[in-house]
Amino acid sequence: MLHSEILDKTVDVFGRVLGESAFIIPELIEDNSKPALEEWDVNGVILAFSGHCRGSVSLWAGNEFMQCIAVNILGLEEETPGIQDKALDAVKEMLNIIVGNLLTTVYGDEPIFDLGIPEVLSREQVMQEYDSEKAIWLEAEGYPVLIVVNIEPDDIQ
Repeated sequence: MLHSEILDKTVDVFGRVLGESAFIIPELIEDNSKPALEEWDVNGVILAFSGHCRGSVSLWAGNEFMQCIAVNILGLEEETPGIQDKALDAVKEMLNIIVGNLLTTVYGDEPIFDLGIPEVLSREQVMQEYDSEKAIWLEAEGYPVLIVVNIEPDDIQ
């Protein structure tokens, strides 16, 4: 399967999971609509996997978007004490659901995968992924979201 096809499936899966779990519908954005890296107050999480193939999916977004996820998924109020930590946990859980759905969508039900634990990425790592050919830029609730898919099986081109 071509990596571009996997990216297309990622957009579909992300949209479905985000819509069903947080009632948010994301849309693709053009490169010229990306936020300026220097001005983007962003957090990232990554989930690695192995098995039939190995790789990772990372998700980058600002605090406001992550709080939207926490409010919509967990039913929290925006003024909830400690909402930022809860928001990051909600995004980690959402990424876990996205990766599980993506692997099943791409490879079917038969292959076995071991999912890691979602981890927080450092701000410096977004610089490596910002312009990646494996990046997908979306807008959700007016906020930019970056998803980067790295899959390393023998059959990806």
